[in-house]
Amino acid sequence: MKKRNQNDAVIVAKTIKNENHYLSLLNYVDKENQSEKLTTIREEDLLNLLNNQRKKRAAQKTGRTPKFGKMFIISFPPEFTKTFDKLTNLEKKDLAKEYIKILIKQVKKVIPDLNVQDFVNSLNVDIHKDTDNRHLHLLMPNIALNQAGDIIRLDLGKKGYTVALKSCHIKQMEKLMPNNVKLLSKEELNTLRKGAANKNEKYANSYKNLLNKLKKSEVEEHYKYIKRLDRKLAQFHNFINSDKISQLPPEPQKQAIENFYKDINNILNKSKNEDIKIIYKEELNNINKKRRYQDI
Repeated sequence: MKKRNQNDAVIVAKTIKNENHYLSLLNYVDKENQSEKLTTIREEDLLNLLNNQRKKRAAQKTGRTPKFGKMFIISFPPEFTKTFDKLTNLEKKDLAKEYIKILIKQVKKVIPDLNVQDFVNSLNVDIHKDTDNRHLHLLMPNIALNQAGDIIRLDLGKKGYTVALKSCHIKQMEKLMPNNVKLLSKEELNTLRKGAANKNEKYANSYKNLLNKLKKSEVEEHYKYIKRLDRKLAQFHNFINSDKISQLPPEPQKQAIENFYKDINNILNKSKNEDIKIIYKEELNNINKKRRYQDI
């Protein structure tokens, strides 16, 4: 059996767009016979949370309307399922508390005098059993109160939250199945980081390399177009090489890849420059050939 490491501690962060989206997610995560509730938001706490969100939005004078929060999906590899299902409800709640403690620690970096009880009361955690991978859905708003009762906005777009949860996740995996988890050394981590950085650099700079080949008169016309195309290819590359794709059934996997192809080809077809089309079509095919999940 494969030894799991930090790369297998999958944390997916999804944006909760607004109040209605949040309420629909509260219903979604409470799937009948397919979920197990680990925390419950009382009606009074839910009312306070929604009203505090409205107060914070009303106080904002300019700028884009902020999102409501994040849903963190914390997924265990399939071989953990039997061990996970043997846990008592209390043990599962204790496991969920470890992730909550990490979020409290992260939020305290922004709000040192955090009202911890109010923050904990605003979190919702459920276990889902609708796939082979047992996974937690953790809903978190992007506001919290300090001890004085001030409503403070949190930037949940920062990687710190996901990274901290991932570190906690690998520790929980190790506790559940100690012989099935291989922790990374600092040297191995640095090697992985360098490899990821080199890949990112390649895709981040490809549009610049192509622009250098264009005439000055063409640069202005193609700059934004090429940058957009490059960003889409980078997203496709990251998706193909992520653990996220392995969690999807075969048909949704195929559909997701087809959607990327469709989007990229639509952008390509808008170009009047044949060099751009040739270079990026080759890039698209190379990404697809090197994908990790060749059985898609």
